[in-house]
Amino acid sequence: MQNVRILLAEDRPVMCQALEQLLCRHYDLEIVGILTTPHNFCESVVAYAPDILLYHLHIDTQTSLQYLEKVRLVLPQTRILCLSEDFHPNAMDLLSLGVEGYILMDDDTSDVIMMAIRKVVIGQRYYSPQILDLLVNSMHQDQNDQIKQLTKREFEVLCLMSQGYKNACISRELCIAEQTVKNYIRSILNKLDVSTRIDAVLYARDHNLVTHYQPRT
Repeated sequence: MQNVRILLAEDRPVMCQALEQLLCRHYDLEIVGILTTPHNFCESVVAYAPDILLYHLHIDTQTSLQYLEKVRLVLPQTRILCLSEDFHPNAMDLLSLGVEGYILMDDDTSDVIMMAIRKVVIGQRYYSPQILDLLVNSMHQDQNDQIKQLTKREFEVLCLMSQGYKNACISRELCIAEQTVKNYIRSILNKLDVSTRIDAVLYARDHNLVTHYQPRT
């Protein structure tokens, strides 16, 4: 199995050292480079062509968006994992680029970063709970009237259904009874005006809902 090639974009020395120490504990993770300034950022990322870009540069959001948009365009295979000390009002702009991870840093950041890396490297996504709430609320605002009719829990059930989760798995994931899952699905079918589970899943995929709820495991 090949090592996961990670490029750090971190402009604070203390944090940079902490991230290096964290990643070096894992034999299958390889730090291919460290970017400490925005100078020649896009060119450097393209040159390294990492599997994961761990992004934590303290520059204005608009510049970050421009950088990451270019990286996404030139290196679509590179997974982008953003770190932030606090909730940024323009977080949705970053999410709109399709970044695979967005982590709000706290006391458990080390464990969360490792979990996020493990998820994104296999094609999943990881967003901190506050970011997930923002994403779900935004989807409620942006989708059509049928989607807006769904409760937050129904929305989560629909997203998990679209990811191939069976009722028993949804029950475990959301910590609710399996019969409750069935009740939610019945309500979802009614609100979306579809007849079968398959129709609901196709509807979710047509509306790009597949990854808008990230399983805990």
